[in-house]
Amino acid sequence: MQFAKFDRSGWRIGRHRRAGNDRARPGHGGQMKKKELVEALSVASKESRAACERVLDALAAVAQGALRDGMSLNLPGIGKLKLKQLAARSIQTPRGVSMDVPARTAVKFRAAQALKDMLEDEA
Repeated sequence: MQFAKFDRSGWRIGRHRRAGNDRARPGHGGQMKKKELVEALSVASKESRAACERVLDALAAVAQGALRDGMSLNLPGIGKLKLKQLAARSIQTPRGVSMDVPARTAVKFRAAQALKDMLEDEA
């Protein structure tokens, strides 16, 4: 029989977490879900959760529209979303097979200086 292993702080080591503990520890690669983001916006702005969810959905629609039209999107204090054209290229798979990758357009994110400075201060 194999027993679960836990680290010193009580978090399970491996792919699965204890029931009800699906959030990772802060600073350890956790991901904020939409529901948590809406709740945090609601608390910070003192607006209803429904209003914050509408604003978040509208922001996503505006960002998609701007990028679809070839524009970059500046999010003050956070960063910039912009399109980058990636050229066609040839790659080699781990088995040694050569493959051609077609040209495509990708979305790139560049963090704002204020965000970079905040992360450096915490390190």
